[in-house]
Amino acid sequence: MIVGPLLVGMIDRRLGRRRELVAGTHAVAALLLALMALGAPHFPVAWLFGVTVMPPSYDLALFVLIGLFTSAQPLLFGMSRQLVDAQVAGKALAAVNLAFFLGTALMQSVTGAVAALAGLPAVLLFMAAALAFGVLIFLTYTSSHS
Repeated sequence: MIVGPLLVGMIDRRLGRRRELVAGTHAVAALLLALMALGAPHFPVAWLFGVTVMPPSYDLALFVLIGLFTSAQPLLFGMSRQLVDAQVAGKALAAVNLAFFLGTALMQSVTGAVAALAGLPAVLLFMAAALAFGVLIFLTYTSSHS
């Protein structure tokens, strides 16, 4: 999450397709979360590799990749700033920041219940599904056809 924003910024400047970059990176992050869940004991990824559970290095690599891919999230501030007049830019950016924190609080509350009911792999799958759903909402509301 330190190097990621620098890389994403360079990619954003080179591609010039911020919406697709944000959506694509977050869709990949959702896939990586699902792969982490599926590496749990007796789950498909572990089974495919012929082990009971994937080694810690598997999770570490996925955490690093998730950090890199979610580093595109700050681009939402730039996208939001482009949508509003200068007089309300501060309020708009504060609203985006508040949405990040409220979303995190909501996810922490819900995933606690999911963990209690179904365990850690279910939490990771829930987070992957929520992120994928968020990507679909983002694409819908940022569509030029809206």
